[in-house]
Amino acid sequence: MVAFTGSDIGGSITTGGTAQVFAAAGSIVHGFSIYNPDLTNSLYVSEFGTAAPNAQGSFALSPGGYYETPQGYRPSNAISIVGSVTGQKFTAKKW
Repeated sequence: MVAFTGSDIGGSITTGGTAQVFAAAGSIVHGFSIYNPDLTNSLYVSEFGTAAPNAQGSFALSPGGYYETPQGYRPSNAISIVGSVTGQKFTAKKW
């Protein structure tokens, strides 16, 4: 297994209910992970377009949920995220 240095790409929801990009197209070279530390509200993430609740191409990060790309997976599109609460935090890293 090859080790890669990770960098922080976490943040918070700028405007509740409005999708935002948290990783630009081509900025993730080897993979990423994202964690929803909120214990009440879900987040929705899409690697294929604009994130939206229950939308094709989006996946839910339930309260306390976590996602990590498979080893060697490099998304080519921008990654968007949406949450219903302005200021809701998410923890993410890329490598």
